[in-house]
Amino acid sequence: MTIEMATEQTVDDEEEINGVRVVMVMNRKGGCGKSTLVKGLASAAADLGETVTIIDTDNNKGCLEWMLNAKEQGNWSNSISVIHSLDAEEIKEIISQIHAQPDQEHLILIDTKGGGDVGLDELAGKAHLIIVPTFLSRSDVLDTMQTIAWHERLKKRVANPEKIPPVRVLIGRNPTARSEAEEVAFQEIMSNMK
Repeated sequence: MTIEMATEQTVDDEEEINGVRVVMVMNRKGGCGKSTLVKGLASAAADLGETVTIIDTDNNKGCLEWMLNAKEQGNWSNSISVIHSLDAEEIKEIISQIHAQPDQEHLILIDTKGGGDVGLDELAGKAHLIIVPTFLSRSDVLDTMQTIAWHERLKKRVANPEKIPPVRVLIGRNPTARSEAEEVAFQEIMSNMK
């Protein structure tokens, strides 16, 4: 599986990419498909033989519960691990420890909670890419625009804006025959977001 990353190095200078890719999945809105996207990316990467670490930062522990249920049913890939943490410092340390390992193909997925918090600013500097999933509804588009605005403000308040990874919007449930409201949302996303 190939996840296209930014061409410039966005992680801390002391950390080599080393085959490690860090993707932060976020949107201020809850229920927009963040955890579903993380689970799908993790499953696809594991099927290709990669090691995957999911860092679940949501209070509802959706990814952690997914792992526990799958293990209980005997249907879990040992190449995927899920860590639940609400502590930005602990998460940064986990990422640093993975970077310190020998060359590898390792995908780190950070599943964030809706609403966001201060810790997201710190975690963004550890990521190579931020994916913002959204659906074609007015409320999703508004929250997605607020998430994009957070990203732009973050680049202005850090000492080195090049350390902040690019953001990409991913439309989920994009029907070929869209309603009028869905078409308006689609056009707004396509004209205002990457």
